[in-house]
Amino acid sequence: MVDVHVQVTNMLGPEYQAGKQVIAYGAEAKRLAFLARIDADLQLAIARCDLLEEERVSGLAEVARLASLAESAVVAYGRIAQGAGGRMPPELVSDLDDETRALHSWAMALRDKHVGHSVNALNQTLTIAVISDDGEVSLRDVFAMNLRVVLTEDDMVRLRTLAEAVRIALAPHLVTARECVIEALSPDPAASLGNPQPQLDLVSRDDFDYEGTRGDVRGMILIPVNLEEQSYGDLDESDTEANA
Repeated sequence: MVDVHVQVTNMLGPEYQAGKQVIAYGAEAKRLAFLARIDADLQLAIARCDLLEEERVSGLAEVARLASLAESAVVAYGRIAQGAGGRMPPELVSDLDDETRALHSWAMALRDKHVGHSVNALNQTLTIAVISDDGEVSLRDVFAMNLRVVLTEDDMVRLRTLAEAVRIALAPHLVTARECVIEALSPDPAASLGNPQPQLDLVSRDDFDYEGTRGDVRGMILIPVNLEEQSYGDLDESDTEANA
C-alpha cells in the first residue's frame, strides 16, 4: 500500500488576492504551471539537502537514512530536466553560467547513472555456478550488489548551490509567464468564470488509481488517504459562523 504525504506549495505568495478563484487554461497558463513545477521541485531539492545536513550533524542517522535523503534530493532536482511536464526550457539553460551548467551536468549524471537507473558499477548482479572436479555443473547463487549513493558534505553543498542558482535564473521567467497569463485573460476575464474553482477531495487510498493516466479533471485534485484515520474534530459555534 502506498502512503502519500501531501505538500501543497503556494506559488503566488504575498501577491494572492481574495476573490472568485478560477482555473486558467491555454498555452500561457500551461507554461506558467510548467515553470512553477520546476520551481517547486527545486525547493524540494533544497529542503532535502537541508534535512540531509541536519541528519549528518546530529550524528545519529544511519547510512541507509542518509542515502535515502541524498537520493530524494537528487531525484527532486532531476525532475526539472526530465519531469512529467517536459524538459527544462532551452532559454533557462542558456541563462546559466558555465559553472552552473557544469554542476547541472554533474547532478544529472548522478541522477541518471547512480540513482534513477541500475546500469552502473554500483549495481551489479552476478549468477554464480559451481563446476565440480568430475564436470558436474550446479547453480550456486545469484549475487546482487546494490551500493547506495550518500552525498558528501561538499556534494550536498554543490547540489544545494546548484538548485539555488537555477531558481535565481528561473525567477524572471516566472515573472514574464505570470504577466502573459494576466494579459491573455485581461481582454475578457469573464470568459474564465465558467471554469471551476480548484478543489481538493480526499479519497480512499484503497480505491485510488495509482497507475492510470488522468486527463482533464476540471480542477478536481484527488488525494489518496486512509479515510478511517482522518479526524477533524467538532466545530464550535465560532467555527460554524466562520464557515457559513
